[in-house]
Amino acid sequence: MSAYVEELYTAKAMPLMIRFIEEGKERGEISSKVSTGTIMAYFHMFKDYSSSILEMAGQRDDKEAFIEEIIHLFFYGICGEERSS
Repeated sequence: MSAYVEELYTAKAMPLMIRFIEEGKERGEISSKVSTGTIMAYFHMFKDYSSSILEMAGQRDDKEAFIEEIIHLFFYGICGEERSS
């Protein structure tokens, strides 16, 4: 089953994600400072460690707050949302 999920991810999800990234870059919603390849590596990092992140969340009293913070880090990093000048 795992091989099937990985194949589906590679064949369907990755091309769709790449298209969304490229469209987001064209609309200025995704920084042009970061390449699509680097963004995909970032996505892979989260995918590869998602079970560990969920395990860490399960060990905390503030599970929902922890997950919200992880989501914030995913989208904005540790410096917060970048403002355009």
